[in-house]
Amino acid sequence: MKLSITHQEKYSRGELILRTLFGWIYIGIPHGFLLGIVGIWYCIIEFAKFWVALFTGRFPESMFKFQLGYQNWYLRVSATLMNLVDGYPAFNPRGTSDTVKLEAARPEKVNQGMVLVRVLFGWIYVGIPHGICLYGRFIATMVLAFLAWWAVLPAVQRQGVIGMADREQAASGVVLPQPGDISQREKDDAMSSYLMMFASWAVGLPLPLVNLVASAVYYAVNRKSSKFVAFHALQSFLSQVPVSLLNAGVLGWGIGLLVRGDAANGLWPFLGYVFFAVAVNILYLVFSIVALVQANKGRFYYLPFFGRLAFDRHYGPASAERKRPAWVNRPPEGI
Repeated sequence: MKLSITHQEKYSRGELILRTLFGWIYIGIPHGFLLGIVGIWYCIIEFAKFWVALFTGRFPESMFKFQLGYQNWYLRVSATLMNLVDGYPAFNPRGTSDTVKLEAARPEKVNQGMVLVRVLFGWIYVGIPHGICLYGRFIATMVLAFLAWWAVLPAVQRQGVIGMADREQAASGVVLPQPGDISQREKDDAMSSYLMMFASWAVGLPLPLVNLVASAVYYAVNRKSSKFVAFHALQSFLSQVPVSLLNAGVLGWGIGLLVRGDAANGLWPFLGYVFFAVAVNILYLVFSIVALVQANKGRFYYLPFFGRLAFDRHYGPASAERKRPAWVNRPPEGI
């Protein structure tokens, strides 16, 4: 059995946003409804196939092709909704796709004893171990899908940005290293600085200050290496200061309510503070993911306020070493 999903060189940002907002309507509902209806026939065939295989030791070719086509249909829909491929998935088991394909060879003969064993005990020796592994991979896949979404979306560049960057950098006297000048090791180190926000998860301690300490240590280790890495490490550290303090306030306030036994009187103000903290954390996570993706591409991304501080600390007019005909990276604007 072989499942192949072709990686596209470019993905449509318009389709990405459309699928994210309305994919469940124009893809999920019609395909889900028809998959459910056809799935009834799939189950009937599965039941009939079991008895045929049990008594004859063979899988009828027509049944095998139908079930394989149904699985291909399901995978086309899943791959599209997971943003692995663009376009609209073809309907019915006979549909085809240039990017998503499941191939399996029909066995000429099957072991009748194993057919019976799989029906009786397959959920134990196949379902349970594979289910545990698939659950872990599912969690990892969801995280990667979230990161990939942000990797595709912010890569857009408006016409004229390069020329504008030329004028701005020439006027400021600051010429920044461009993506082609930055080594892959520097890009990886810069990207890793934003992963410090997950440090508390890594050590298994729900303490908000663990992330801050991890970011401070990471910056201290890398501040004298590449300026590009140092800039991103400092920006990551500075942006975590208010978020970590805000989260520490949630933890401290919650513990205080439990210790004093006064949860009834202080519950609503506490919930309001928690709601505010959650909103700030979501905003911080979004900005950090975008910065992480840009850093991995060898680009500068300036968080509000903190980007200016980190830039001024590690770059300035003295960094104007040479000029290039076009720039992707440029100094921050405003704050």
